[in-house]
Amino acid sequence: MNVEAFILCDAATDYQGKLNVLGAYDTIMCNQVPFVQQGLVFAARIRFRLEECGKKNFEILTMDYDGKSVLPKFQVRLEVKLPENRDSGAVNIIVNVQNVTFSAVGKFRIDLLVDGKITASLPLEVIKNPNAV
Repeated sequence: MNVEAFILCDAATDYQGKLNVLGAYDTIMCNQVPFVQQGLVFAARIRFRLEECGKKNFEILTMDYDGKSVLPKFQVRLEVKLPENRDSGAVNIIVNVQNVTFSAVGKFRIDLLVDGKITASLPLEVIKNPNAV
């Protein structure tokens, strides 16, 4: 298994097996806390070899650096299958989250787990706009 992409972005789609991503980022700027981020999109593209196919559990966890969860756990269970005569194939996973409340600025970590094992991590920093009144 190889994680080809794991991204926090503004939008993502899967079009005939292609992962399309718009606006990848790792920082959110706010004017005050708490604040509501209208939308977050987690996008991942994971390549599996033939011998790795089967039912897989995918999870996305978002936590602060003390290990405290700041968003609900997102879970997807998929059957990974390959087209005939292929040695490997990719699965695209897109999770759209609306109206996320951040109660504080700080540094966060987003983990992608496959079958309970961390396979990729992203940093996320929420900072206060220095020009905010």
